Amino acid sequence: MASVVLAFGVIGLITRRTFLQGISPESFFPNSIVLESFEYTLLLALAYAPVHAAFNSVGAQRRDALIPAPSDNSPETVQEWVKRFNAISDLMQIQVYDWKSFGPGFPILAPFLVGLLSDLLKKLS
Repeated sequence: MASVVLAFGVIGLITRRTFLQGISPESFFPNSIVLESFEYTLLLALAYAPVHAAFNSVGAQRRDALIPAPSDNSPETVQEWVKRFNAISDLMQIQVYDWKSFGPGFPILAPFLVGLLSDLLKKLS
């Protein structure tokens, strides 16, 4: 939700800049929208990353308490434990994201991507 609000904030900045630049073009820096959208993205990432890490940590502790490691190391027991372990991990959405599954990264980058898109569109027109 915060990324949507910040992305629309960047759209508002773009709109305001487009409107006011015709009135006084000398008062605008060339890439201020991109820089401001990058700041929004950094603030959003700094707010999100610790919360996400804390939720994953607490979730992993709960998961480990619910499904303790098997005492019997037979292949069938371990296979059943891994199946239950993965099922509850998926249910609790305890994951480590990599570049293949970007996960929450796109919404975090949304304000910066909107700023870059506006700059790209401005250069193309």
